[in-house]
Amino acid sequence: MLKLRQCFIHLFLRLRKFCFEGEDSYGNRYYKNRRSEKKGGKEQEKRIVIYFGSPEAAHISPEWYGWIHFMSDKIPFKKVLSQNQNRCVPSWTKHLFETRNSVKSLNVSKNSAYVRWIPKEEIMKEPSERG
Repeated sequence: MLKLRQCFIHLFLRLRKFCFEGEDSYGNRYYKNRRSEKKGGKEQEKRIVIYFGSPEAAHISPEWYGWIHFMSDKIPFKKVLSQNQNRCVPSWTKHLFETRNSVKSLNVSKNSAYVRWIPKEEIMKEPSERG
């Protein structure tokens, strides 16, 4: 169903004079308008993104962020991520809790000499009630 939706949107945008600019590693597709519109004496093109999956602005890859917000006119190269690689974690990092020399979580509830402090009743009373 998602592929059918993407094909329909792609054809619709082609008819509206948008040209396909590229696709990022998350599956988002980027388009820009072929003809520039003049607003305030300046030519401005429209740039849009069609999200893969749920439309969430945080799902734009860092490479394409500058292009979609008109910070850069250079179209970034496509980077392919492997399936087991996380979005923002470099491949050379390891999860600190899964390695042999990892940080062990401390459980202070076992065999602990800690005793919770309980206030005396005299302290809990109002100064006028203390005798």
